[in-house]
Amino acid sequence: GDAGDVLRDADVAMYAAKSAGKACVRQFEPAMRRAVVAKAELEADLRHALERGELRLHFQPVVDLDSRDVRGAEALVRWQHPRRGLLPPAAFVPLAEEIGLVGELDGWVLEEACRTAAGWQALRPGVTVSVNVTADRFASTDLVGAVADALADAGLPPHCLTLELTETALVADAEATIGRLTALA
Repeated sequence: GDAGDVLRDADVAMYAAKSAGKACVRQFEPAMRRAVVAKAELEADLRHALERGELRLHFQPVVDLDSRDVRGAEALVRWQHPRRGLLPPAAFVPLAEEIGLVGELDGWVLEEACRTAAGWQALRPGVTVSVNVTADRFASTDLVGAVADALADAGLPPHCLTLELTETALVADAEATIGRLTALA
């Protein structure tokens, strides 16, 4: 190819070496270019997935093992990609974090889960919904307000929402964590 192609391919190999760790060397292979192109396409698609209504929530029941009663459900996000089919969170949540869309994604999940759980209350009062909160979202200053707004907009009683936090979300800034947990209680 021309000089531009060689430089582009060298750049791709350099980023592959950097992501592999220190003191790594990578020789360019055509599969590297395909991977970069695929990631760029997925990123472009993800930027429009919310506005196109491609995200879905699936609910995993939470069952009391003693009584075998369904106590609630955990909201699990999936992406109904127009060409790739149904994608699990591992296929797009890390990318959403990388490109700064995880707050918008988490907000949609929270709002949609609260709306759905509010609808369940007529059939089964007190049934809960659990929502995973990423470390980035937990660290955001608007989390408490976003939770309060989602609950109010949906008409869901606060005791019917459980936020599931990762250990990394809890230990990043202990003082801020305590403040947010207190405000959410």
